[in-house]
Amino acid sequence: MTAPTTGNDLVVLSFVRSLRARNRSPRSVQAYLESAQLLADYSGGRGLESLTWADIEDFLGDRLSRHRASTAAGRYRNVQPFY
Repeated sequence: MTAPTTGNDLVVLSFVRSLRARNRSPRSVQAYLESAQLLADYSGGRGLESLTWADIEDFLGDRLSRHRASTAAGRYRNVQPFY
């Protein structure tokens, strides 16, 4: 990740720091980071910390419309610890 430039970058960086402190594998950290970034992109620039459960459900519905259910379930599992 490059130097943080937005509020979302700072939040995601903090999330990654937390995952590393919990001794998650580098591949797991990458998967969590990808999911958080997809959610950030989907939010249209809104702050991740301000998203509601409905926003997350909309994100998951979008994932389900584009991918298999197992992929959407993985994204859900990956953003759970973020919140």
